[in-house]
Amino acid sequence: MGNNTKAIVEGAMLAGIAAIMAIASTYVPFLSLFYIVFPVPIAIAGYKYGLKISILSLLVASLIIAVLSHPLSFLGSIALGIVGVGIGYFQHKKAPAATALIGVFFLALFTMLLELWVAFKFMGIDVISQIVDMFKQATQLNMDIYKRIGVSGQTLQDMDALTKYMLNTLKTLMPFIIIASVSLMVFVNYIVTNFILKRLGYKDIVTLPPFSTWLMPKSAAIVFSVFIAAGFFIKAESMGKDMVQVWSNLLALGFMAFFIDGLSLVSFYMKKVGMSRFFQAVIFIMLLFYSYFNILVFMAGLLDAGMDFRRLRGDSRR
Repeated sequence: MGNNTKAIVEGAMLAGIAAIMAIASTYVPFLSLFYIVFPVPIAIAGYKYGLKISILSLLVASLIIAVLSHPLSFLGSIALGIVGVGIGYFQHKKAPAATALIGVFFLALFTMLLELWVAFKFMGIDVISQIVDMFKQATQLNMDIYKRIGVSGQTLQDMDALTKYMLNTLKTLMPFIIIASVSLMVFVNYIVTNFILKRLGYKDIVTLPPFSTWLMPKSAAIVFSVFIAAGFFIKAESMGKDMVQVWSNLLALGFMAFFIDGLSLVSFYMKKVGMSRFFQAVIFIMLLFYSYFNILVFMAGLLDAGMDFRRLRGDSRR
């Protein structure tokens, strides 16, 4: 069997696997997470045989999904599967991990925004409004439940005010939510693809550096610190609604970035003292789910990016 024939056959097999994963996630509830890693077989095809085969695999998989589920799912499969095309391309080219993640992120973000635009422009489907409406319905259902069980008075008013605040926050931070979702999707597929390729015996996989060595640029720490300081002197009323939304989303993005830096810092010192993985996991759970710790981790990350507590920038191995 020639190389081209082998590539096409294996690409078709990987397309079938991707399609099965996507369809199974639709009809089998406990397999719904499979859809998130739908791009992985596409990425493997791209790593082994290049860009053309990964694109062909994506098209075949998307057509199978559209035929077996719903024609409109073709567009969504293409938008998600492009993540696999990007990962496969960068891994095939042996690009550095940071280059690959950034490149695939912008490719995926562009594709998602294009999908949203096409859905709205040609099909009249406003996905963002649908998400907001679903949240409204969910919160209204919760309020109805509280009323039925006897909650009333000031408590009910406080709950109603909280749900309205959460709804306004959802609307304001929708750009951040989209960016964070795309980032997480790209990162998960990159990690899973690398894991599977290693399990298949491939040794030349480009991987991310250890999490305990991740560090934000010093310039980013300085700019974000100035950004935060400026917020104390600028009143929201003088900025206008659109500028407030931009400001809020930039704050959220900065918080997420330096929070990750802070988690990396904590991981570094936990490893340094020889803490067991179990206790490391317990501490990470506490840091992730308690808001007070969230602020502390963010501040630690911001200071670490500026001052480099771990001396990583002077480490020639980094």
